[in-house]
Amino acid sequence: MTYHGELVAQKLGQSSAALLEAITLALKGFDRQENVVEADRALALVRLYLRLALEKQMIDDRQYAYGCRQCDSLGRQLGGWLKSLQAV
Repeated sequence: MTYHGELVAQKLGQSSAALLEAITLALKGFDRQENVVEADRALALVRLYLRLALEKQMIDDRQYAYGCRQCDSLGRQLGGWLKSLQAV
């Protein structure tokens, strides 16, 4: 793996951790709307780094497709959650 590949892997890990942290804080009720928005931002970065990992051949098409499906599902859930928070 090249330097750039290691950087992509590191950024993907950091974005995934930020996503998990924001969701956990929102579930616990800490600044719920702010943390759901932050989770959505982190998810956008996870999607970006997944695409870069595919381009750098760090993951194969099957792994990328799985990651995309998971991101899509999570994105729909976050969108619904955010919509319900804005209605309150």
